[in-house]
Parts: sequence; C-alpha cells; structure tokens
Amino acid sequence: LTLIKHPVYIKVFLNTLEISISVTLICILFGYPIAYYLSDAKSNWATILLISVLLPFWISVLVRTYSWMIILGRYGVVNDILMLLGWTSNPLKLMYNRFGVYVGMVYVMLPFAILPMLSVMQGIDRNLIRAADNLGSTPWQSFWHVFFPLSIPGVGAALLLTFIRSTGFFVTPALMGGPRETMIAISIQTQLEEVINWGFASALSVVLLIIVLFLFFIYNHFLGIDLLWGDSQKSRIKFNKAESTPKKMGLLSRFRALLWNESWLSFKERLLWRVQDVIAEIRQNISRISPRIFQKINWNKTGLSMMCALVFLFLIIPVIIVVPIAFSNDVYLQFPPKEWGFELLKNFFLSES
Repeated sequence: LTLIKHPVYIKVFLNTLEISISVTLICILFGYPIAYYLSDAKSNWATILLISVLLPFWISVLVRTYSWMIILGRYGVVNDILMLLGWTSNPLKLMYNRFGVYVGMVYVMLPFAILPMLSVMQGIDRNLIRAADNLGSTPWQSFWHVFFPLSIPGVGAALLLTFIRSTGFFVTPALMGGPRETMIAISIQTQLEEVINWGFASALSVVLLIIVLFLFFIYNHFLGIDLLWGDSQKSRIKFNKAESTPKKMGLLSRFRALLWNESWLSFKERLLWRVQDVIAEIRQNISRISPRIFQKINWNKTGLSMMCALVFLFLIIPVIIVVPIAFSNDVYLQFPPKEWGFELLKNFFLSES
C-alpha cells in the first residue's frame, strides 16, 4: 500500500527500468561487434582486446567507479583536456546526472554482455558463412541471414544477465548520479540504514525479485533458460515440442505468433533486400566520385577495427588512471598526481584494521 500511496517509489521503479534498459541496449550495441571480432580473430591484437575485457573483473567496482569520477569530475581529465584545447571555457557537468550513470554502469556491465555473446559466436560453424558466400551472397547478407540468427541465443543471454544485474545496481548510481537517478537499490539501502524500516525495504526487494522472475519467465518462454549454460539442444527440443503440441495459445504465444508469422517475415525480408539495394547503389555512386585510395579500403573491417579500438580505450583508460593514483600523496584524488609518494600504500599496510 505504501508503494501506491507514495508515487515517488513508482517513479524510482520506472527510473530503475529506464536506466537498466538503456544500459543493457548500449552494452549490446557496443558489445556485439567486439564479440564478433573476438570470435574469429587469432591475432595478438585480439588477445590484448580480450584481456581488456577481462581486466575490469580483477578490480573492485568501487575502485572503477572512483576512477571514472576522476575522469569525468568537474576538474577531471576530460574537462582539463577540453579546456586546454579551448573547446570550452567552463567545466562541463559530466557527473551527478544521467550521463555519468550511463558511463559508469556501461563500463561495469559491458564485459557481462560481451562474454555470453562471445561463447555462442565461437560455436558457430564458419563454413556456413563460406557456403553462403559461394552461393552469391554478399558479406552483409551472409551475416544477417546466417550468422546473426545463430548468435541470437548469445544476445538473449547477454540481455538477460546485463539487465538483471543493472536493476540491482547500487554503487555507481549512488556515486555518479543525482537525485533524479535514484534506483531501487538506493531506496532499499536508505530504508535499511537511515529510515530503519526493514519491512518496507523487504517489500521493495520482493517487488524487484518479482520483476526479475518475470524476466526469467519471458526469456525461458521465447529462448529457453538452458541457453544460459550453453545447452542449446535442450532448448531447441523444448521449442520444437511446444510448436508441435496443439494447445490453447496464451498471451505470450499470440505475441510471438504476431512477430514471427510468415507474412511478417516475408515483408521484413523484402524490406531488407530493398534497403540493401539502396545502400549498394549509394556506395556505387560514392565510389565513382571518391579517390582511388579510398576505394581500396575495406570499410567493413576498418569500421569494425575502429569500434574495437574505441571499446579498448574505454575499458583500459580507467585502469591506467588507477595505477598512478596509488602512488599519490595528494589529499584529494586527481590525475595526474601533483605530489608523488607511497603514503597511501604505507597507510594501507600499516593500518590496524
């Protein structure tokens, strides 16, 4: 009843869902190309990129969040660079707002999105792509009609894991967000430690649990929960049995039939072919007027490499920031440190607690 009487808690739940969905979609958008590249690459660069994906797991979430606070702070690294280049006269507000929360949460959640997709993509037979190419398919058509459908279980697992972890996130929104970015975990902590209302905190936790279980139910209905452990065969058998067994269609079954009926799939395929034809025509027109040196560039691989480089910098820069801070004697954390020394390390090792 308290949830209904006080609309602020409804706002907090909606806020939590909005932030969690946005963070999840951003992680999938940037994580899919990285997983695609790592699934087939065997170069030293791919190894370095994979290490950068795994490296944040070895650092505390709190330390990573403080690192981003140093980068995005009012007098942080980003504002110092922008003001040094003369692009802005006053520091930009990059923290204590929705942007800061998104940056901090995406940094923490991105590896959880990449790894499930990578595990599924590594199991896809690349001979299927080569067979499609031999049959006259373009690289984009081979990817969209062959590779992408086979990678959907990984995308589903990444969506589920990233979203569920995001709904219960506490550290980053509390440190990098403002009052408008209050999430349900922050409200639960407030009820426990400040208001001392354990009953209402339990009610909030139960509502959050119900939302998570509902998402598990949705995922299991459409893809099968066995895909989270890599057992796609059981999920496929379950799906086939569900399709072959006549039963009364429920709401979710009707929704799935609406999305995956033959006429709708045929329309999407015709639309996709039309879009591909338009893109091919545009590329041909551009190639006629562009210099020859640009025509020799493989823009698909170049774009993928640039995306991997950007994500690599995004993942590795906070780690690089943390190391010099450990050798700082400054009262306030800043980068680069103005006074170098071992005061922080000495306090750590000599602390009685």
